[in-house]
Amino acid sequence: MRDTPTATWEELVAFRAAAKRLGYRSVATASPVTWEWRQREEHVFGAFEIAHYRPKERPNSVRIVHLKNGEEA
Repeated sequence: MRDTPTATWEELVAFRAAAKRLGYRSVATASPVTWEWRQREEHVFGAFEIAHYRPKERPNSVRIVHLKNGEEA
């Protein structure tokens, strides 16, 4: 078994630029979410809700719920 390589910030920026140029705006938006918050793509596209981003009770934070165990971060 081998480790999965982690992208660099520069690679992420280049990926986002290419995705935007090709018209994949959702992918361009989701890529830093998966990179910064370490979320899997199925969670970003299938479970993330706009209410999780800066909830009213915590306007300066992002709510991340881990689907596997229900824990909140």
